[in-house]
Amino acid sequence: MSRNGVIGKKGRLPWSIPEDFSYFLEAVKGDVCITGRRSYAEFGCAIPSAGLHIVLSKQQLRYPDALVQPSLQEALQVARMRNHVNVWIAGGTSVYRESFALADELWATHVHADVEGDVYFPAGWQEYFTEEVSRRSSSDSNFQYDFVVY
Repeated sequence: MSRNGVIGKKGRLPWSIPEDFSYFLEAVKGDVCITGRRSYAEFGCAIPSAGLHIVLSKQQLRYPDALVQPSLQEALQVARMRNHVNVWIAGGTSVYRESFALADELWATHVHADVEGDVYFPAGWQEYFTEEVSRRSSSDSNFQYDFVVY
């Protein structure tokens, strides 16, 4: 998320940070990823390294590479039935907000810039994730950023 809380702009991330994308793909490798319908559409396919991608939607949708469940609770039940240890919430805003009370950790990339956008990380996350477990700083030619686990 950017310094001003932005996480999206016109259906895309408002930055391109290859290290961040690689970090994300490696972290979720083989695990369950849960996203909202719009986040799935913005990505264009299931998250490549995920063992299972579940899309939340109350609509009767089908995807060739992902399961669809009508609620976060039902998606979590599917993950438990398949014995997946780690479940990752990968957007969007409402899915993040709903998951805060259920999550053990928050893995965030803090981009040290104010960027323009139309999608924001939910306010109030600091109430749920109060302790910083780890931080690694990095940068590329465009941005400085930190990988933080709360």
